[in-house]
Amino acid sequence: MQFFTQTDPMKRLRVRYILAAIILATLPCYLTGYLEAQWRMDQGPNPTPSLSATSTETLTITPTITGTTTETATSTPTLTTTSTVTFTPSFTPSNTATSSPTTAPSATATPSPSPSLTPSEKPTP
Repeated sequence: MQFFTQTDPMKRLRVRYILAAIILATLPCYLTGYLEAQWRMDQGPNPTPSLSATSTETLTITPTITGTTTETATSTPTLTTTSTVTFTPSFTPSNTATSSPTTAPSATATPSPSPSLTPSEKPTP
C-alpha cells in the first residue's frame, strides 16, 4: 500500500481521520501524566524519620592543692625476637678448560738438487 501517492481523495481523507482519532485518543494520557508531575512537584520531598543519638560530655576542672607528692616508677621490659630464614638458590657457571686435538699443516723443507756443472767433452776443431 502506498499512502502518500494516493490519487483517490476518499482514501486520503480516511487516513487523515484515522490519524486524527489516534492523536485525540492519546491526549488524555499525556494530560494525566503532566498533571501528576505538577502535583508531585507541589508536595515537596517527604521527610524520612530517622533515629539519632546525641552525646554530650562536660569536663570540669577543680584545682586542689595538697601537700602530698607521690612518685611511681614503672618499667615494662619487652623482649621481641624476629628471625627470618630465607633460602636463595643460586647457580654460578664456571669455566672449564677442555683440550681438543687439532692438526695443522706444517711446512716441511724438501731438499732440491742444486745445479752442478757436469764436465762434458768438447769437440776440438
